[in-house]
Amino acid sequence: MFFLLSFLEISDTSGYIKVKGQDVVISGFVKGDVSVEKGSLIVLDKGKIDGSVSVFGDSCVVFGKIEGDLSVVSKKILIDDTIKGDASLIGIDVIIKENGYIDGDLSLIAVNFENEGRIEGEKSVISVSSLPFVLKEKEKEEENGKKIYKWEVDEKVSLIISLLLLFIFTFLVFLISKGIIGRLFDRFVENPLKAVIFGLVALLIILLVYPIFVSVFISIFVLALVVGIILLIITIVGILLLPFYLIILIIIFVLLILTIPFYIVFILLLFLISFTYGFVIIGKLIVRNDILAYFLGFILVAILSILSYILPYISFVYIAFLILITIIGLGSLIRLKK
Repeated sequence: MFFLLSFLEISDTSGYIKVKGQDVVISGFVKGDVSVEKGSLIVLDKGKIDGSVSVFGDSCVVFGKIEGDLSVVSKKILIDDTIKGDASLIGIDVIIKENGYIDGDLSLIAVNFENEGRIEGEKSVISVSSLPFVLKEKEKEEENGKKIYKWEVDEKVSLIISLLLLFIFTFLVFLISKGIIGRLFDRFVENPLKAVIFGLVALLIILLVYPIFVSVFISIFVLALVVGIILLIITIVGILLLPFYLIILIIIFVLLILTIPFYIVFILLLFLISFTYGFVIIGKLIVRNDILAYFLGFILVAILSILSYILPYISFVYIAFLILITIIGLGSLIRLKK
């Protein structure tokens, strides 16, 4: 129940209405937008607002009709009639009664949410008690031949192909290096923290040192070339120095550019090997058999990959897991040399 001890009653008026620090009751027709701050709003069953409504206060109760959008931030929100536009609701208790009808989209954040009405548009609901609502909406969409999570055909195919290629390459790495899997695992178990630190440092060096070296060289190349041109302009000494500059720098630059594809191939192979070793080591923490450990680790990677496609927020967990097992594999491989 909602009780107002003192309130401002508005009926049969037009124009923009803004009320601050006072409760408002709409008992008739209002043409124009309505804004209520630090107060409550009640639209009675005979009330109708031909405009948008915003409420930032204690409560908002709609027994009448709102022809525009409804935006509310309050403790209690109740809708028991028609909202023709979109509804953006943030509150502790949000209730849409049986006669409640939202013709547009619903965006809702609430502690408690109850819905007995009808919502035509898209629904974005975050609430502790919203699970029954979400399940009900899922059933409705499935009945209409829709799916909550929509995968395009090309996404499914690309996922299957990527997992298949990953299986082929990692299994080849596993078969080629099967003899050292046990020693890798022993090195990791011996000191997991050291393996992770070694792997992290090596990963940072591999990813940062070469690009930094290339960037520094290009900067030196440009600077030296500019200096050579300045000398050429200023003095005849430049005539002697510029060919020397050009020949040496161009040779080094060409050699450096030629190493980039080899560097990329090296990085990809190293990551593939480290990644394979990493998830096999994770698998061996559960089962001791090498082949079972490989399949267990790969299944875990595949499950997380599929979940990251279905649930976007899982992608962060999936990426973090891939980085972690690559670091574990790389660190164990480095410690194997000791």
